[in-house]
Amino acid sequence: MHGSAKVNRSSFKTRGFLSRSLLLMISAAISIAFLGIAAGQAFAGAVVSNGTVALGVNDNGQLNFFDGSRFVGVTYEPTGYDGTRAGCQCEGWGAGVADPGGNFSGYADNAVTGPGGVNLDLISFTSTASTATSVVSIDDKLKVTQEFAASPSTPNLYEIKVTLENIGTAALPDVRYTRLMDWDIEPTAFDEFVTIQRGTTPAPAGNLIRSNDNGFDSPDPFGDHSPLDPASENADYTDKGPDDHGALFDFSFGALAVGEKKEFSIFYGAAGTEAAANAAISAAALELYSLGQPNGGQTTGEPSTFIWGFKAVGGSPVIPPTLALTPKTASNPVNTSHTVTAELKDSAGNPVPGASIVFEVSGANPQAAVTKTTGADGKATDTYTGTTAGDDTIKACLDNNGSGACDPDEVTDTASKTWTGTTSDPPITAHGTTVSSTEGASFSGKVATFDDPDTSATTSEYSATIDWGDGSSTSAGTISGSGGSFTVNGTHTYTEEGPYNITVVITDVDNTSNTDTAHSTATVADAPLTSQCATKATSVKAYVGTTASFTDANPFGESADFSATINWGDSSSSSGTVSPGTGIGPYTVSGSHTYSSTGPFTITTTINDVGGSQTVATCQTLVFAFAPGGGAFVIGDRNSATGTRVTFWGAQWWKLNSLSGGVAPAAFKGYAKKPTTPACGTGWSTDPGNSAPPPNGPLPAYMGVIVSSKTTKSGSQISGNTVHIVVVKTDAGYQPDPGHAGTGKVVAQVC
Repeated sequence: MHGSAKVNRSSFKTRGFLSRSLLLMISAAISIAFLGIAAGQAFAGAVVSNGTVALGVNDNGQLNFFDGSRFVGVTYEPTGYDGTRAGCQCEGWGAGVADPGGNFSGYADNAVTGPGGVNLDLISFTSTASTATSVVSIDDKLKVTQEFAASPSTPNLYEIKVTLENIGTAALPDVRYTRLMDWDIEPTAFDEFVTIQRGTTPAPAGNLIRSNDNGFDSPDPFGDHSPLDPASENADYTDKGPDDHGALFDFSFGALAVGEKKEFSIFYGAAGTEAAANAAISAAALELYSLGQPNGGQTTGEPSTFIWGFKAVGGSPVIPPTLALTPKTASNPVNTSHTVTAELKDSAGNPVPGASIVFEVSGANPQAAVTKTTGADGKATDTYTGTTAGDDTIKACLDNNGSGACDPDEVTDTASKTWTGTTSDPPITAHGTTVSSTEGASFSGKVATFDDPDTSATTSEYSATIDWGDGSSTSAGTISGSGGSFTVNGTHTYTEEGPYNITVVITDVDNTSNTDTAHSTATVADAPLTSQCATKATSVKAYVGTTASFTDANPFGESADFSATINWGDSSSSSGTVSPGTGIGPYTVSGSHTYSSTGPFTITTTINDVGGSQTVATCQTLVFAFAPGGGAFVIGDRNSATGTRVTFWGAQWWKLNSLSGGVAPAAFKGYAKKPTTPACGTGWSTDPGNSAPPPNGPLPAYMGVIVSSKTTKSGSQISGNTVHIVVVKTDAGYQPDPGHAGTGKVVAQVC
């Protein structure tokens, strides 16, 4: 559906139709009524602010909006004064097409149409705390997008980027746009001074086709638009007042083909003085503008001067900023680079940030136009390389119309550049080559290629320097090739894994200014680790010692590079300790653990390198324990071989055990009381029979047993030697009296 029905514009005519006071009463009443309608229809709208300027934006893009907390038209935040909200909410816009087959238009102005506008289809309205965007269509032929955002060039202005787009199926012959407002400058609303400066925007040179001071009129582009003060009609209008008036601007942008767009910008804002307002107008490079000032402030602009202006409407800046290029002149050898800096300042000498600067180069080394944006210091730079001896002219301009080129009406400055030397050597072009290597291993291979348009060039005409990217010294590359295509090879050893950036600089030795740089990446893998078992074949339940050894193929490795985890085979694990060392190794991993039972266990040691390599050593150990309570059982050395079944306790021990040193005393039944913990090479002693006494059962499943070659009896003491210790897998049936023999099978030798 279209917006509100059109309001008869004659009801808003002044000067001979209705008195100004009656008009304001009608406008105020209509505004209040439409605000009520807006509340009922839940128009979105927004108050946006950059901290200096606030705008009250309606869904359709016209100003004067109440967001539930404050009513804003154009508010200067430092003073709180507004330029449009008092009295008539007469600020609005309209767009349309002048067509011999019939004009069409759509427009919005709270005082004339209400918030919903006339003949406008709202496509979307979005906003943040500081931005807003309104998109509408008119008769499904013309789309109007109005984007509100703080100006990047000055805090005293908001910029509304307006895009008129042909969304229909046929060309639009003559696209029109109107914007108007009634200045009501606080604190002397209805009694202000108004300035209109049109610059060079009037047609036919520009797009402005009409201007005057009637801010009360309908924003319909095809409305009557007669002035309040005839002297304001299509004329510059300076400090006129005090009176209750405003400004109106009609534009014609010509034909738009299907899908074509026309873009321009509107600015609203305020400053504390007229000088500050002029500086803002200069910073934004406005091509036409209107000022609103309170009664009494028309000279200095205090306490608030309100600003309304346009850019990209066919004119040049009314108060142009200054643009200066440095250096103004320079001379360099060919095949070197040259940088110029463009500095933009407003009329007050302040740097202008966020402005688009186009750089163009003509002459011996023409360059395509490039656009750069000024920084906070108002500066933008451009760098190019001259390859031909001669003179260049460098031009920089403020791209006011966004064309990407320097146009006649834009603020411009030029500099000159002279290039000296020979241009006989065409430039070489270098390309990087990806490198793959392993830490600690020597890499030797291709790191770059380069081309020379001179196909007769030979390798002796070039040098290559390689920076390997790991902090090591640069090295010379070896160049091969012919016919204009060459390869650079190099040799290097990386001490650590990782990605590295390789930089290769190739230089024409006959013309050192003819150089190029190749960039590539080296992917260096972690060197592999190799591990071996280092566990004890047998261990008491408290295991202490090494579990694995390993080597690193990287000769630059060190123990801090490694970590180890030991899985003890009984559902428990712990960190291992890596022995100190450097280089290839070998390194060892050690740890400690107490088993709760005896028997064979698989110990798995996992070693990790910080670079990602890993190795695993899986080993077997046999865990045993001596007789419970201390001491140990004994067997003879002649029946101690692994796999032999033995009797280590019983009444017939002396008969069932064979000793190379002679027959054992019959009083010895097989249990040695001392020492508490046996060891190879030490002696043992005990009491006869079972008077020691032997331990109660049960015995360990895998038990450490002394192997003796000789036992003797002296008085009431029996003793012997310890030539070995073996592990016996015990049988069931043991009792601590000699009548219940202790038997088993030798499964391992400890020592």
